[in-house]
Amino acid sequence: MITAFVVYHKQQAILHCKPTLTGATIAAFLWVLGAVMSTLMNQVITLPDVEIDVYAGYYGEINDDTSYDFTLYRYNYPGDSELDYLEVSVGIDYSGFRAAYWYTDDYGGSDLDLHYTEINYSWEFVEDWSLDLHYGYNFGDAIDDGEGFDSYSDFSIGVSTEFSGFSVSMAYLDTDIDGDYEVNSGVYKNSGTLLATVSYAF
Repeated sequence: MITAFVVYHKQQAILHCKPTLTGATIAAFLWVLGAVMSTLMNQVITLPDVEIDVYAGYYGEINDDTSYDFTLYRYNYPGDSELDYLEVSVGIDYSGFRAAYWYTDDYGGSDLDLHYTEINYSWEFVEDWSLDLHYGYNFGDAIDDGEGFDSYSDFSIGVSTEFSGFSVSMAYLDTDIDGDYEVNSGVYKNSGTLLATVSYAF
């Protein structure tokens, strides 16, 4: 899979503006197992060239409209293992809505906690086209600078579609970060941005 991707809660950056190469393998039944290997942009953060994520989780259905999931993630950075850390998430889906909570007590090997909550809504307004809304809230010691900045929100609105194995989306992303913490250009940009993504599953 080749795609551009958004990082909401890992604070490597608000988004990666340049495509990266991502490979994933997934086995999905009631139990979910998977692994993702992704190249990283060293100009964004000082990290090894590769991140390998391994995850395992459980997916269940309450009824035709409602499902839930629990997932454990392990983020691995070959050559710099002190950055490795675990993260857990729990989510629930209902009629186009999704709410989820993510937590780690050792973000980036720092022994500091990071929390992320999100709510999303996807509405198919015509066949194969969806309106996608997202709101997320980041907080925890890992982003506390000791001077009053200890949380921020991110949000997006976009449209997406699928055809012939391709997934295509266009979205506007922004945060409520302002003042001295707002960055309006470059790879650390955290102000309003348009992001187009194209992925192909094979």
